[in-house]
Amino acid sequence: MSRILESKSIHIFTVLAIIGLATSHFFLIARNAVDLPFADDYHLLKIIIWAKEQHLNALQTLREMAVQHNEHRIIFPRLYTFIDYWIEGRINWLTLTWLADLTVLGFLALFYRSFRQLHLPLIFFLPVALFLFQPQSYDSLTWTISILQQYCVFFWLFLLAVFITKPSKAAFAGALIVAVIAVFTHGNGILGFAWGTVVLVLQRRWKPLGIWLAALAVVSFFYFGFGYTKGQNGDAAGSLADPVRFVGGIFVFCGAFADVFQRGKFLLPVAVGAVMVCFLTAVNLRSVWNAWQPANRDSVWQRYVSSDRLFLMGCFVILLATGFLTSLFRSWGGLQALIQVRYQHMSAFVFILFYLTLLHFLGRKAQSWALIGCLVLGAAFWILSTSTFSQHLDFRRKSQWADAFNWRYNSTFVQYPASFNRNIRDTYNTAIRWGVCPLPTTPFHALEAQLAGPTLAVDSSLRLRVDSSEYVIQEPVAQLTFRQYDLLSAEGEGDNYVILKSPRHTYLVGTWQSRRTWRELIRSGRYFGRGFYGSVLTDPLAPGTYRLGVLNWANGQGSVRFSNQTITR
Repeated sequence: MSRILESKSIHIFTVLAIIGLATSHFFLIARNAVDLPFADDYHLLKIIIWAKEQHLNALQTLREMAVQHNEHRIIFPRLYTFIDYWIEGRINWLTLTWLADLTVLGFLALFYRSFRQLHLPLIFFLPVALFLFQPQSYDSLTWTISILQQYCVFFWLFLLAVFITKPSKAAFAGALIVAVIAVFTHGNGILGFAWGTVVLVLQRRWKPLGIWLAALAVVSFFYFGFGYTKGQNGDAAGSLADPVRFVGGIFVFCGAFADVFQRGKFLLPVAVGAVMVCFLTAVNLRSVWNAWQPANRDSVWQRYVSSDRLFLMGCFVILLATGFLTSLFRSWGGLQALIQVRYQHMSAFVFILFYLTLLHFLGRKAQSWALIGCLVLGAAFWILSTSTFSQHLDFRRKSQWADAFNWRYNSTFVQYPASFNRNIRDTYNTAIRWGVCPLPTTPFHALEAQLAGPTLAVDSSLRLRVDSSEYVIQEPVAQLTFRQYDLLSAEGEGDNYVILKSPRHTYLVGTWQSRRTWRELIRSGRYFGRGFYGSVLTDPLAPGTYRLGVLNWANGQGSVRFSNQTITR
């Protein structure tokens, strides 16, 4: 088998497969990213408006950049936004999204650097690409602030894990710079300093350790000083009230990628997470112990530590500590709070570390079997993730385009409650007026006048199923409940938007397009089928009676139809 795996044809196949996976990944981003702020992106925007309104100098602007976002001080995501505004003359959300998304290539390079030290054929690296280039964590593909925080922080932390093990002054300086960037990118960035301290102690580098701890003290003073408060959704006491749930939360966090195989159930993610965490913890603890024993200088454990220069170990410790902190502050809401799309890329990282670490300790024959198993698992994971979460990305794109229309004609985003719209309305309208954050032109802009004008003739053949339900947001000290309408239709292919039209207001609602069955997909080669469904909160809508209609946009052409059905806000 080794001859086959080392053959030139297999090598070429692997290169082409990795290029294909990367291409499909970036295609999903290009198709679904919209140049419109989404949810917490507002926290990147408002600093620029505030600085312009108040004529802040550089020091005052930096102070405002350090204002907390939940428990995080996101100076660098805000700085990237400022730089983009300075270069382009406006905030280009697509530019920021693409720059952040390209860090996936950085992860690929870092993991490949570690993989090369195994001296294995390239085909063994393919499972890594399968777990990197997939859309399960779709918030880390098109939601700008989520990528700039949740994704980029791990790139900086993993890069630190490379730099800190090298004895040169340049590498130490690089580690120090990267550590500071990570801290002020996302709250768990402080773990870079923790891991750096461990490495410097293990390597007995006492002078660099003193500098490192002094830098940590300065960074901690600026981070936790100046009125620092805990995040609004964190509740450590509530999480620790159930120790079993708390520990299970750590395992779920690390094994969350397995949720794609068993949606909405926690047994599989808990089991997968427990296996990976226990294996990696045992291996790394024994490796450190054996590396310090003079009699074991040639052992496999010592070779693991020295050859990889603690990179895999450091990445795992950082991810495990992140899981610990996330469970500590979030598991009060149940295990489902740990299976969040903005977290799930971290679970994929844990599996990659599990796989690469496993290869270090297996013989060649066992490595081949591990490759086969992980290729099957990785291919199944990639197929299920792509087939499942492409629909989520499609829905997010249509909801963003719908809200671009909604803000242009109503100064309201219907994806969010009225309180969110009130909080951002003045600042966002100022950003649009000043050209800081212009509204994008929608694909269906030629139909906008028709949509905003008088109601067209009613098409009695158009029927939508309309149900009323409640949307609940659970917080540590309160439960927020909103009324919503659920809308469903069995007709229409392409991009469909539900129209809500009253005499004074017109709103669009993005919808989920129905997916074809596997058999239909293979036969037709088309992912989406007929029919769509969507929901709209009544809270952000102006009071009134709304006629229902459908905007269909496909192949560069659109149609507008109104039914004889109405709903009341």
